[in-house]
Amino acid sequence: MQVEAAGTVFMWEVIIRICLWILESVKKRIEEGLKTLDLKGDDLNGILITHEHSDHIQGLGVFSRKYQVPIYATKGTLEGIKSYSGLGKMPEGLYHPIHTDEPFTLGDMDIHPF
Repeated sequence: MQVEAAGTVFMWEVIIRICLWILESVKKRIEEGLKTLDLKGDDLNGILITHEHSDHIQGLGVFSRKYQVPIYATKGTLEGIKSYSGLGKMPEGLYHPIHTDEPFTLGDMDIHPF
């Protein structure tokens, strides 16, 4: 599957198939949402974060640590995430920087950021 996305506009199909695109809730609500899709945290290949507003990354640290789910974002967004006081201590290797106009693969999807 090939996905192209501009800004924060994403297709729900992408969210359902591979990862959480915007984390707007705490871990419990995320897990409940995944359960309605017959998914678990272990099923996710990664979490793609477009920007680090606190309402979008709330619960990211707890969820990512529990399931060892990699976090994908631009360098600037990753820096913002790391500086968020509610994140907690994150294990090494969970952060994966992405670059504009540089495709990358997440699970069975090719992502083409622009």
